[in-house]
Amino acid sequence: MGAAGRILIGLVLVSMAACATPLAVASAPKSFIPWQPLPAAHQSVDPAQGNPGAPVVPAGTPECDAAQLEGVGLAGGAAAGNVDWPLLLRNKGASDCFLEGFADVTVLDRAGRVLAAAVGATGRGTFFSDAAVKPVLMVHGTPALPAAFQARDGYAGQALMNFSWYDCQQPRAAMLVIGLPDGRGSFRIAYATEAAQNPRCPSSFKSIARGPLSASGELAPYIDLSTELNAPAQAKPGTQVTYYVTIRNQSIHDYTMQPCPDYFEGFDGKQYLQEYQLNCGPAGTLKPGASATFEMRLDVPKGITSGTRDLSWNLSDARLAGGAGASAPLRIS
Repeated sequence: MGAAGRILIGLVLVSMAACATPLAVASAPKSFIPWQPLPAAHQSVDPAQGNPGAPVVPAGTPECDAAQLEGVGLAGGAAAGNVDWPLLLRNKGASDCFLEGFADVTVLDRAGRVLAAAVGATGRGTFFSDAAVKPVLMVHGTPALPAAFQARDGYAGQALMNFSWYDCQQPRAAMLVIGLPDGRGSFRIAYATEAAQNPRCPSSFKSIARGPLSASGELAPYIDLSTELNAPAQAKPGTQVTYYVTIRNQSIHDYTMQPCPDYFEGFDGKQYLQEYQLNCGPAGTLKPGASATFEMRLDVPKGITSGTRDLSWNLSDARLAGGAGASAPLRIS
């Protein structure tokens, strides 16, 4: 090859290097699902899709007695200043039974003093989506109750009830006494937590309310995800960042990701947002405890100012209990 040819090739390589967009890349995990520039689908997925619903109560099933039951407080949720700490009941007995109506709830402290009580017609109905009053089949031999205040749902054959307890002084409870409908006795649930506050605080406001007993699984089985983001430490304006997002199914239900949800990425949760559809096909269904790692790419705007920003990522999926998102500091220089 002549000198002219070598010079031409050298010019081409220099030109290619000048046009290429330099990358800021996080250390790659051992396995991940590659990024694809899929346009956002803007699909609305019904959380109840495929939900089998509540089991039917067979004729002749007896009503539950307190001695057959045990319970636990579930992880809470909030909306418009209202707080819900649902209670989950399980049949620990040797045969099926059913529940129907409103259970009484009395809150006790460590000394056994009554802090609040929703008994009889007092405190019926909550701010949240209470189910209709109807028989709930309590199947014996269902899986064990979760740890207190960890899960958001139970298994089919168990019973849920919304529960809200507010006290601006936030006294600490130790126990709940659950009184069953129709005089079928009462039993106790360990309940070591403080009362919730309300937008009326600070004041002397106090309130307690509970919804009717409903079948676990009757409502949509929302999914809890944890999210971890692995990103490079710095990037330059006008470059592209490659990072990785790992999601883990922390619920007791399968997370069937089809149809693939959209996600948002950007800076500080609201600036320079870019939206794509997740390349979730290779992930399939995430079983409880399973995880999947996705490669992500983000174009850093040329006009972004220098400094440390939060590279933020959020999954947009109505099937999730509380959304799924994470962020990591990224120094722009």
